[in-house]
Amino acid sequence: MLIQLLKQRKSQLKKTLHKPAKIRSKDQPTLIAENTTFTLTLSAEEIAKTKQQVLQKAQKQAKFEGFRQGKAPLAMVEERLGANRVRDMVLEELLSDAYVTYIREHKLMPLTDPAVSAESVEEGKDWTFKVEIAETPEVELGDYQKIVQETKKSHELWKDSKKKDDKKEETPEEMKRQQQISALLEGILEKVTIKIPELLVRKETERALHEFGHQLEHMNVSLDDYLEKVGKSIQDIHQEYAARALMNLQVEFLLGAIVRAEKIELPEKEVTEILSQVENPSEDQRQYVIASLLKQKAVDHLLTV
Repeated sequence: MLIQLLKQRKSQLKKTLHKPAKIRSKDQPTLIAENTTFTLTLSAEEIAKTKQQVLQKAQKQAKFEGFRQGKAPLAMVEERLGANRVRDMVLEELLSDAYVTYIREHKLMPLTDPAVSAESVEEGKDWTFKVEIAETPEVELGDYQKIVQETKKSHELWKDSKKKDDKKEETPEEMKRQQQISALLEGILEKVTIKIPELLVRKETERALHEFGHQLEHMNVSLDDYLEKVGKSIQDIHQEYAARALMNLQVEFLLGAIVRAEKIELPEKEVTEILSQVENPSEDQRQYVIASLLKQKAVDHLLTV
Protein backbone atom coordinates (compact mmCIF):
# COMPACT_ATOMS: atom_id res chain seq x y z
CA MET A 1 0.00 0.00 0.00
CA LEU A 2 2.93 2.34 0.56
CA ILE A 3 4.54 1.67 -2.82
CA GLN A 4 3.17 4.84 -4.42
CA LEU A 5 4.21 6.90 -1.44
CA LEU A 6 7.65 5.34 -1.58
CA LYS A 7 7.97 6.34 -5.23
CA GLN A 8 7.07 9.90 -4.31
CA ARG A 9 9.71 9.94 -1.57
CA LYS A 10 12.30 8.61 -4.02
CA SER A 11 11.46 11.30 -6.55
CA GLN A 12 11.69 14.06 -3.96
CA LEU A 13 14.93 12.68 -2.55
CA LYS A 14 16.58 12.98 -5.96
CA LYS A 15 15.96 16.70 -5.72
CA THR A 16 16.48 17.36 -2.05
CA LEU A 17 18.71 14.80 -0.33
CA HIS A 18 21.98 16.66 -0.89
CA LYS A 19 20.61 20.20 -1.11
CA PRO A 20 17.57 20.25 1.18
CA ALA A 21 17.33 24.00 1.56
CA LYS A 22 17.94 25.18 -1.99
CA ILE A 23 15.61 23.17 -4.18
CA ARG A 24 11.90 23.23 -3.54
CA SER A 25 9.02 22.36 -5.80
CA LYS A 26 6.41 25.08 -6.20
CA ASP A 27 3.55 22.64 -5.89
CA GLN A 28 5.03 20.23 -3.35
CA PRO A 29 7.21 21.05 -0.32
CA THR A 30 10.42 19.17 0.27
CA LEU A 31 10.25 16.35 2.80
CA ILE A 32 13.87 16.88 3.80
CA ALA A 33 14.50 19.51 6.47
CA GLU A 34 17.65 21.47 7.10
CA ASN A 35 19.94 20.18 9.81
CA THR A 36 20.51 22.25 12.92
CA THR A 37 23.86 23.91 12.22
CA PHE A 38 26.24 25.83 14.45
CA THR A 39 29.93 26.76 14.69
CA LEU A 40 32.35 25.65 17.37
CA THR A 41 35.44 27.79 17.98
CA LEU A 42 38.54 26.60 19.79
CA SER A 43 40.72 29.50 20.86
CA ALA A 44 44.37 29.69 19.91
CA GLU A 45 45.25 29.89 23.61
CA GLU A 46 43.48 26.66 24.59
CA ILE A 47 44.85 24.93 21.48
CA ALA A 48 48.42 25.89 22.38
CA LYS A 49 47.94 24.79 25.99
CA THR A 50 46.41 21.46 25.00
CA LYS A 51 49.08 20.89 22.36
CA GLN A 52 51.74 21.28 25.02
CA GLN A 53 49.93 18.80 27.25
CA VAL A 54 49.50 16.11 24.58
CA LEU A 55 53.13 16.45 23.52
CA GLN A 56 54.29 16.09 27.11
CA LYS A 57 52.14 13.00 27.46
CA ALA A 58 53.60 11.53 24.28
CA GLN A 59 57.09 12.50 25.42
CA LYS A 60 56.87 10.17 28.40
CA GLN A 61 56.42 7.17 26.09
CA ALA A 62 58.78 8.27 23.34
CA LYS A 63 62.15 6.55 22.79
CA PHE A 64 64.92 8.37 20.89
CA GLU A 65 68.50 7.30 20.41
CA GLY A 66 70.75 9.32 22.67
CA PHE A 67 67.96 10.22 25.11
CA ARG A 68 66.52 8.45 28.10
CA GLN A 69 62.85 7.55 27.72
CA GLY A 70 60.74 10.60 28.43
CA LYS A 71 63.64 13.03 28.08
CA ALA A 72 63.63 13.77 24.34
CA PRO A 73 62.91 17.41 23.37
CA LEU A 74 59.26 18.17 22.63
CA ALA A 75 60.22 19.43 19.19
CA MET A 76 61.57 15.98 18.29
CA VAL A 77 58.43 14.31 19.64
CA GLU A 78 56.25 16.66 17.60
CA GLU A 79 58.28 16.08 14.44
CA ARG A 80 57.99 12.31 14.79
CA LEU A 81 54.24 12.44 15.38
CA GLY A 82 53.65 14.78 12.47
CA ALA A 83 51.40 17.84 12.25
CA ASN A 84 48.27 15.90 11.35
CA ARG A 85 48.60 13.47 14.24
CA VAL A 86 49.29 16.27 16.73
CA ARG A 87 46.25 18.17 15.49
CA ASP A 88 44.10 15.06 15.86
CA MET A 89 45.36 14.53 19.40
CA VAL A 90 44.49 18.11 20.32
CA LEU A 91 41.02 17.74 18.79
CA GLU A 92 40.43 14.52 20.71
CA GLU A 93 40.98 16.50 23.89
CA LEU A 94 39.04 19.65 23.03
CA LEU A 95 36.35 19.12 20.40
CA SER A 96 34.13 16.62 22.21
CA ASP A 97 33.98 18.74 25.37
CA ALA A 98 33.26 21.88 23.34
CA TYR A 99 30.42 20.08 21.54
CA VAL A 100 28.83 18.76 24.74
CA THR A 101 29.08 22.19 26.39
CA TYR A 102 27.39 23.89 23.42
CA ILE A 103 24.61 21.31 23.29
CA ARG A 104 23.87 21.72 27.00
CA GLU A 105 24.04 25.52 27.00
CA HIS A 106 21.67 25.80 24.04
CA LYS A 107 19.40 22.96 25.21
CA LEU A 108 19.69 21.08 21.93
CA MET A 109 18.55 17.45 21.63
CA PRO A 110 20.54 15.66 18.91
CA LEU A 111 19.10 12.41 17.57
CA THR A 112 22.37 11.25 15.99
CA ASP A 113 26.10 11.76 16.29
CA PRO A 114 27.07 15.13 14.80
CA ALA A 115 28.55 15.70 11.36
CA VAL A 116 31.63 17.87 11.88
CA SER A 117 33.71 19.60 9.21
CA ALA A 118 36.72 21.88 9.70
CA GLU A 119 36.36 25.44 8.48
CA SER A 120 39.71 26.77 9.68
CA VAL A 121 42.59 25.00 11.44
CA GLU A 122 45.50 27.37 10.82
CA GLU A 123 48.50 27.09 13.10
CA GLY A 124 48.58 29.80 15.74
CA LYS A 125 44.98 30.90 15.14
CA ASP A 126 41.54 29.98 16.44
CA TRP A 127 40.11 26.79 14.96
CA THR A 128 36.53 26.76 13.78
CA PHE A 129 34.29 23.82 12.91
CA LYS A 130 30.89 23.55 11.30
CA VAL A 131 28.65 21.14 13.22
CA GLU A 132 25.39 19.66 11.96
CA ILE A 133 22.93 17.75 14.10
CA ALA A 134 19.44 16.33 13.57
CA GLU A 135 16.72 17.23 16.05
CA THR A 136 13.20 15.87 16.43
CA PRO A 137 10.99 17.32 13.68
CA GLU A 138 7.79 19.11 14.51
CA VAL A 139 4.67 17.20 13.52
CA GLU A 140 1.41 19.10 13.08
CA LEU A 141 -1.22 16.38 13.00
CA GLY A 142 -4.14 18.69 12.36
CA ASP A 143 -7.41 16.79 12.06
CA TYR A 144 -5.69 13.50 11.30
CA GLN A 145 -8.68 11.56 12.60
CA LYS A 146 -10.79 13.03 9.80
CA ILE A 147 -8.20 11.77 7.30
CA VAL A 148 -8.41 8.30 8.86
CA GLN A 149 -12.20 8.29 8.71
CA GLU A 150 -12.23 9.46 5.08
CA THR A 151 -9.73 6.75 4.17
CA LYS A 152 -11.90 4.10 5.76
CA LYS A 153 -14.97 5.35 3.90
CA SER A 154 -13.33 5.38 0.49
CA HIS A 155 -10.82 2.53 0.60
CA GLU A 156 -11.83 -0.91 -0.64
CA LEU A 157 -10.19 -2.56 2.35
CA TRP A 158 -13.08 -1.36 4.51
CA LYS A 159 -15.87 -2.13 2.06
CA ASP A 160 -18.48 -4.68 3.08
CA SER A 161 -17.15 -8.12 2.20
CA LYS A 162 -20.65 -9.10 0.97
CA LYS A 163 -20.29 -6.68 -1.92
CA LYS A 164 -17.15 -8.38 -3.11
CA ASP A 165 -17.04 -11.06 -5.73
CA ASP A 166 -17.82 -14.38 -4.06
CA LYS A 167 -15.26 -16.08 -6.27
CA LYS A 168 -12.48 -13.84 -4.97
CA GLU A 169 -10.42 -15.41 -2.20
CA GLU A 170 -10.72 -13.68 1.15
CA THR A 171 -7.58 -11.97 2.42
CA PRO A 172 -6.20 -13.55 5.62
CA GLU A 173 -7.11 -11.43 8.64
CA GLU A 174 -3.57 -10.49 9.67
CA MET A 175 -2.59 -9.62 6.11
CA LYS A 176 -5.71 -7.48 5.77
CA ARG A 177 -4.87 -5.74 9.03
CA GLN A 178 -1.38 -4.89 7.78
CA GLN A 179 -2.82 -3.60 4.52
CA GLN A 180 -5.26 -1.41 6.44
CA ILE A 181 -2.45 -0.02 8.58
CA SER A 182 -0.43 0.81 5.47
CA ALA A 183 -3.44 2.46 3.83
CA LEU A 184 -4.10 4.64 6.90
CA LEU A 185 -0.46 5.68 7.24
CA GLU A 186 -0.31 6.44 3.54
CA GLY A 187 -3.48 8.50 3.76
CA ILE A 188 -2.15 10.58 6.65
CA LEU A 189 1.32 11.10 5.16
CA GLU A 190 -0.18 12.32 1.90
CA LYS A 191 -1.78 15.22 3.78
CA VAL A 192 0.41 15.71 6.85
CA THR A 193 3.86 16.98 5.89
CA ILE A 194 6.63 15.67 8.12
CA LYS A 195 10.04 17.05 7.23
CA ILE A 196 12.94 14.88 8.34
CA PRO A 197 16.41 16.39 8.94
CA GLU A 198 18.80 15.48 6.14
CA LEU A 199 21.41 14.12 8.55
CA LEU A 200 18.90 11.71 10.07
CA VAL A 201 17.94 10.38 6.64
CA ARG A 202 21.62 10.09 5.74
CA LYS A 203 22.51 8.17 8.89
CA GLU A 204 19.54 5.82 8.58
CA THR A 205 20.36 5.20 4.92
CA GLU A 206 23.98 4.41 5.77
CA ARG A 207 22.87 2.02 8.50
CA ALA A 208 20.48 0.21 6.18
CA LEU A 209 23.05 -0.01 3.38
CA HIS A 210 25.63 -1.37 5.83
CA GLU A 211 23.16 -4.05 6.88
CA PHE A 212 22.39 -4.77 3.22
CA GLY A 213 26.10 -5.27 2.57
CA HIS A 214 26.29 -7.79 5.40
CA GLN A 215 23.31 -9.66 3.95
CA LEU A 216 25.04 -9.93 0.57
CA GLU A 217 28.23 -11.10 2.27
CA HIS A 218 26.29 -13.73 4.21
CA MET A 219 24.84 -15.01 0.92
CA ASN A 220 28.30 -14.97 -0.70
CA VAL A 221 27.07 -12.53 -3.33
CA SER A 222 29.26 -9.64 -4.41
CA LEU A 223 27.75 -6.20 -4.83
CA ASP A 224 28.71 -6.13 -8.52
CA ASP A 225 26.98 -9.47 -9.14
CA TYR A 226 23.86 -8.30 -7.34
CA LEU A 227 23.70 -5.03 -9.29
CA GLU A 228 24.13 -6.89 -12.56
CA LYS A 229 21.39 -9.37 -11.65
CA VAL A 230 18.83 -6.69 -10.72
CA GLY A 231 19.93 -4.32 -13.47
CA LYS A 232 20.58 -1.38 -11.18
CA SER A 233 23.45 0.93 -10.32
CA ILE A 234 24.80 1.61 -6.83
CA GLN A 235 23.18 5.06 -7.13
CA ASP A 236 19.80 3.38 -7.74
CA ILE A 237 20.21 1.23 -4.64
CA HIS A 238 21.26 4.20 -2.54
CA GLN A 239 18.27 6.20 -3.74
CA GLU A 240 15.87 3.38 -2.94
CA TYR A 241 17.27 2.93 0.55
CA ALA A 242 17.20 6.69 1.15
CA ALA A 243 13.53 6.84 0.10
CA ARG A 244 12.71 3.92 2.37
CA ALA A 245 14.63 5.53 5.24
CA LEU A 246 12.71 8.77 4.79
CA MET A 247 9.36 7.01 4.77
CA ASN A 248 10.20 4.86 7.80
CA LEU A 249 11.30 7.93 9.75
CA GLN A 250 8.13 9.78 8.82
CA VAL A 251 6.02 6.89 10.07
CA GLU A 252 8.03 6.72 13.29
CA PHE A 253 7.58 10.42 14.07
CA LEU A 254 3.95 10.32 13.00
CA LEU A 255 3.17 7.52 15.43
CA GLY A 256 5.12 9.29 18.15
CA ALA A 257 3.04 12.41 17.60
CA ILE A 258 -0.16 10.37 17.86
CA VAL A 259 1.04 8.83 21.13
CA ARG A 260 1.56 12.32 22.56
CA ALA A 261 -1.64 13.80 21.11
CA GLU A 262 -3.82 10.98 22.44
CA LYS A 263 -1.87 10.71 25.70
CA ILE A 264 -1.42 6.99 25.14
CA GLU A 265 0.02 5.31 28.20
CA LEU A 266 1.83 2.04 28.63
CA PRO A 267 1.17 -0.18 31.68
CA GLU A 268 4.42 -1.23 33.29
CA LYS A 269 3.26 -4.85 33.38
CA GLU A 270 3.30 -5.00 29.57
CA VAL A 271 6.93 -3.93 29.50
CA THR A 272 7.84 -6.31 32.33
CA GLU A 273 6.12 -9.22 30.61
CA ILE A 274 8.22 -8.85 27.47
CA LEU A 275 11.49 -8.13 29.27
CA SER A 276 10.97 -11.21 31.44
CA GLN A 277 11.83 -13.24 28.36
CA VAL A 278 15.25 -11.54 28.12
CA GLU A 279 18.13 -12.42 30.40
CA ASN A 280 19.51 -9.33 32.14
CA PRO A 281 17.86 -6.79 29.82
CA SER A 282 19.77 -3.55 29.33
CA GLU A 283 18.30 -0.06 29.56
CA ASP A 284 18.57 0.25 25.78
CA GLN A 285 16.51 -2.93 25.39
CA ARG A 286 13.95 -1.58 27.84
CA GLN A 287 13.63 1.70 25.94
CA TYR A 288 13.31 -0.19 22.66
CA VAL A 289 10.48 -2.31 24.06
CA ILE A 290 8.68 0.77 25.39
CA ALA A 291 9.00 2.61 22.07
CA SER A 292 7.79 -0.43 20.12
CA LEU A 293 4.77 -1.01 22.36
CA LEU A 294 3.76 2.66 22.22
CA LYS A 295 3.94 2.66 18.42
CA GLN A 296 1.81 -0.46 18.33
CA LYS A 297 -0.78 1.21 20.55
CA ALA A 298 -0.77 4.22 18.21
CA VAL A 299 -1.44 1.87 15.28
CA ASP A 300 -4.23 0.15 17.19
CA HIS A 301 -5.71 3.57 17.86
CA LEU A 302 -5.75 4.39 14.13
CA LEU A 303 -7.68 1.21 13.43
CA THR A 304 -10.35 2.15 15.95
CA VAL A 305 -10.83 5.82 15.00
